[in-house]
Amino acid sequence: MESVNLSSYEYPHPEPESSPFQTIAILGTSDMHGQITSTDWEVNSSLTLKQGGLILFRSYLKAMREEWKENLLWLDAGDQFQGTLESNMFNGSSMTEFYNFAGLDCAVIGNHEFDFGFDALTDRFQQSNFPYLGANLFNRSSKQFVQFPNFFQSYVKTIHNITIGIIGLIANETPTISGANLSNFSFESYEPIIESEAAFLRQSKHASIIVLLVPFGTACSSETPFEIFDLKPRNSSSRQGACSKNSELFQVLNRIKPGVVDVWVGGHTHTMVHH
Repeated sequence: MESVNLSSYEYPHPEPESSPFQTIAILGTSDMHGQITSTDWEVNSSLTLKQGGLILFRSYLKAMREEWKENLLWLDAGDQFQGTLESNMFNGSSMTEFYNFAGLDCAVIGNHEFDFGFDALTDRFQQSNFPYLGANLFNRSSKQFVQFPNFFQSYVKTIHNITIGIIGLIANETPTISGANLSNFSFESYEPIIESEAAFLRQSKHASIIVLLVPFGTACSSETPFEIFDLKPRNSSSRQGACSKNSELFQVLNRIKPGVVDVWVGGHTHTMVHH
């Protein structure tokens, strides 16, 4: 038999080379907020753990890549730069250096990406080895999609013979929760753009999987602080924590037609959603 080194978690693993099937792993990150170093997480009065930090994350990512190789797709749902001295002093360029080094595939703009101003944001776009997305960001006067360098409405990634179309959206509440003046921009409605861009990706780019990459999400409860970290597959028969069905993510998904989107990767809520 073919020898394959597999990690011990219960999720599906890469198919052996002899298999006629392919399994793709999608790694979603969000809300890094310039957290280059780790911080303390006080779980309770007797337990404090280290969380975050790029060294820890890089080791996890490296292990994922060793197992999944080119079958790993890494997407980031925004708010990369703002939040720490190590990032803010350099307008987020230190974080971009890490994303380039670690091989991020694609990112969407979070509300805090605008905080350092448009010149700094343009610099980050030009510095990045990966594309940024924001399909609903339009110029208010011209009614046209905003022209930033290395900035697109969607992105196509082919893994073996599987074409994946990724649509990025910017949260419509961004003008009210950003440090920049965004009065010259309009943030268009999500649903028409999702459906038109998905149709374009499937018909013109022959995408068989559509991923929605968005800087908004939901929040789900957990019985214990650690239950949400268990690397166990969730499906319709699993015990589910209570999720906020009034969240923006659920509202958007419920308004688009079935079959338009296959996968979503979100963020912004700073909570682990593992369902």
